[in-house]
Amino acid sequence: RRELEGAAPTGTFAQAAHDRDLAKLGLGLRQAALAGAVSLDGWQQIAIGGAGQFMEIERTLPPLILEVDVRRPDGTAIRTVALRGTVGPVSPGFDRWIRCIAGGEAKPHDFLDGFLGAIVLAAAGQTMPARFTAIAVGGEKDGDNPKKFSRSFRPPARAGARDYLAMLAKDLLSDENDYFLPIEAVREIVTDDVRKDRAIKEVIDKIRDNEFGRCRSDYGPVADPRSFAPCAPDRARKIVERRFGLIRAIFDK
Repeated sequence: RRELEGAAPTGTFAQAAHDRDLAKLGLGLRQAALAGAVSLDGWQQIAIGGAGQFMEIERTLPPLILEVDVRRPDGTAIRTVALRGTVGPVSPGFDRWIRCIAGGEAKPHDFLDGFLGAIVLAAAGQTMPARFTAIAVGGEKDGDNPKKFSRSFRPPARAGARDYLAMLAKDLLSDENDYFLPIEAVREIVTDDVRKDRAIKEVIDKIRDNEFGRCRSDYGPVADPRSFAPCAPDRARKIVERRFGLIRAIFDK
């Protein structure tokens, strides 16, 4: 609260925080330039389906209406969904997206919003480039190596983008999500090419049972994700391929 009020830190601590923040900012600017984002002139925040009153938005696109055809256990059916949200900041040519990170190195989840944003723009009918690059700057351990703080992929055509988003929406609206499969486990399965059932189970169990380590699922909407059973290996393989096959590049090393 005192930091938000501008009343803390003070004295020596204030100078240390000032120096730290300037160093982080300088590193982020240098990394952004190395990744091709020399200037942010013309970059945009794009609203899909409208935006809040106080949001800074340069452009607004209609909501994405997708057919999902999900039947719930109570018999009700969901035929369509409307996706709303924001994408950005993205470059004028829709070929780059950028964010700043607080941690020491960029991780797969830091590029996820960028890749999904590119897919949303493609689904909205925007003309997308052959290659789209997501940039996550500010990681001290990443240094000046663009391969560590940027990831690129080929955005799908409009029909493929809509199919992918409809698949995600259908998955999330289903009642079969009571399992533990954090993105850290997906990363190991993908990058180490883990295929055997026992190896997949060990990867998931190692993260789930580590009381001293945190994973992204711990910060999600589920209060206690580790109370769920580990995702069954065969199902995990299908989920990884279905949801992450198109955006596999976020796991590149």
